[in-house]
Amino acid sequence: MRVGIVSDIHGNLEALEAVLSRCKDEGVDKIYCLGDVVGYGADPGACLDLIQDQAAFVCAGNHDWAAAGRIDVDGFNRFAVDAILWTRQQLTSPQTVALNDLQLTERHDDVLYVHASPHDPSAFHYIFGASEASLAIDETDARLTFVGHSHRAFIYEDRGGEVVLRVVRF
Repeated sequence: MRVGIVSDIHGNLEALEAVLSRCKDEGVDKIYCLGDVVGYGADPGACLDLIQDQAAFVCAGNHDWAAAGRIDVDGFNRFAVDAILWTRQQLTSPQTVALNDLQLTERHDDVLYVHASPHDPSAFHYIFGASEASLAIDETDARLTFVGHSHRAFIYEDRGGEVVLRVVRF
């Protein structure tokens, strides 16, 4: 089975449609979404509707919960706050409920899916370096963990107690 993992769509419908089209062309069987479906982009409602239709599951991102009013916007920068407040006005009531109901994590066998670090996922910590990756790895017994949030592609692995960055080329 081929799985496509998407994250941090941020209301960009054109990009989401392009990614989903590419997934179809590549024979992807299932789409998993690691959150932040809304925020910043012009089409939050359409993105939410499309990803809910196409994805097997959607994890909660900080922008998703902020747009739903589930978390406060105090920790966001002013541009994000403006986007969140605007996004709230664009969503229907059922869409707001759907965002509010998203869960922080999804687990399938020994694979964990989460928007932010599995080390306190509701705090929406970023993983940018080995120290944050180490906390994340130590928090779960999953063999493999997929994390969104950072807007960067990287792989950290535990090599006998030392967490190291693996080189990723796309």
